[in-house]
Amino acid sequence: DITPSRHHPSLHQAYIYHKTSRRKGRQLKSMLRVTPIYGCDTQKVFNNNDSGISSSLATAPQSTLVEYGGVRVLINVGWDESLLLPSGEEEGESKNALQNLPSPSEVDVILITDSTLSSLGGLPLYLSSAASTPRIYGTFPTVKMGQMTLYDHHASLSLDGKDPGYALSSVDELFSPSRFTTLRYSQTLTLFSSSSPDKTEAISVTPHRAGRVVGASYFVLKRLADETEVVVAPYYHHAKERHLDSSSLHKYGAAADVLITCPGGPRGLLGSLYSSSSSSQRNKKPILNSPLVSRAHGEFIQMIMGTLRRNGNVLIPVDASGRVLELLLVLSQHWDRNRLAAAYNLCWVGPMAWNTIEFARSQLEWMATPLGAQFDTQRGHPYALKSVHICSSVAELDAIMDASNGNPTAVLASGSTLDCGPARDLLLKWAENPDNAIVLTDSTRCVLRGEILESRRDVLNVSEGVVAGGGTIAAAASSAAASVSTGIVSSALVTAKSKVTIIPDAT
Repeated sequence: DITPSRHHPSLHQAYIYHKTSRRKGRQLKSMLRVTPIYGCDTQKVFNNNDSGISSSLATAPQSTLVEYGGVRVLINVGWDESLLLPSGEEEGESKNALQNLPSPSEVDVILITDSTLSSLGGLPLYLSSAASTPRIYGTFPTVKMGQMTLYDHHASLSLDGKDPGYALSSVDELFSPSRFTTLRYSQTLTLFSSSSPDKTEAISVTPHRAGRVVGASYFVLKRLADETEVVVAPYYHHAKERHLDSSSLHKYGAAADVLITCPGGPRGLLGSLYSSSSSSQRNKKPILNSPLVSRAHGEFIQMIMGTLRRNGNVLIPVDASGRVLELLLVLSQHWDRNRLAAAYNLCWVGPMAWNTIEFARSQLEWMATPLGAQFDTQRGHPYALKSVHICSSVAELDAIMDASNGNPTAVLASGSTLDCGPARDLLLKWAENPDNAIVLTDSTRCVLRGEILESRRDVLNVSEGVVAGGGTIAAAASSAAASVSTGIVSSALVTAKSKVTIIPDAT
């Protein structure tokens, strides 16, 4: 039994699962203890009386401690640019999240599910001063792309004169083979309990394809004594995309005893918009229809092309090395197929953009099957990106736009929260022009139009939209479609005139 059931977990509260089974005439008892450290905030942020929806907003970075089979496993140590920095005037407050983590000496192993900041951004800060560190496991793309993610985050903060809290040498040491072990999909790893000298307590760990990000995985934990299974899947995507095959969670997670995942789905903040299962919504149509990948791609391209045709520029805030690869492939193929390079610029701006694409080109075996087939049949590399201008800084982007006589430009810019990096710089530069557009593809920081409680820090009410400090992107979702022409994106610009559009992430 799990208590409480069917509810979002509370921070630092342990949830215990007991199971009794028989094997070879012996009665075996297994216990699973799950302790969310951060990333599952159940604080109610609003109550929209018109829709009858009252829900919660979970922060994107997350970390969870799983104790199973005598082994203490830490799942992810997330961080991102929307959280407070570990130094400066607010030092005491900013370190709260990481201070709640158990000491590295008390953890047997760390499992990293993907290469995003939400999963590994806090690793350098967490392990920087530890005398002894646990072994870290993840897939090979998680290592290479995670390194690029932390490099990009470090560069974006450093260029703003801020202290990221770690040095680049710490990142290199973190991802060295002596500390980070790479796994392949379906490769089984056996972990023994440190408290069991005779090695009778042990679990096996097997990563499987999660989708959403190249190399992303969910983990199947199996207690060897009674073969009970626990599936840890913080992020996954069931749909097949341009650059990734769909998750195999339906194959390996359907028969598990316990599934540990992040808040979301029908009980999540945005999930409630797509569901009419609640008592108050049972006789009403869902506010939004569940987005398909093809439909999301079509709306994404349509919005961009509509802006470019009216001689405006498009800003698309993206992460450093995760979902940006899907967006690049979608836009690059559209540019090539319609021969748009002469009329419109397509650019990718980020401190580590060149390095990221080089690593991506060498990881086709981790991507969708058609991409490997395209390369094997000598039809060209899918990530050749002939129509994409790759820039390391906004200055390089300006030079490209000047050389093209001011052609309208669509830019994928690093800095998904618009708090730092090229995305923030371009927001300040372009937001005053009503012909420009800002397209948001990450819905993790979007909240409904409605009342935001005072417990959310530094919230400013502006018209019907809201502006949330600390990197929270708050925008209104239309009841008929997931786009807004009003609403504000960042506290950096409360008078933005550019059109803001949210394309719902099909994940």
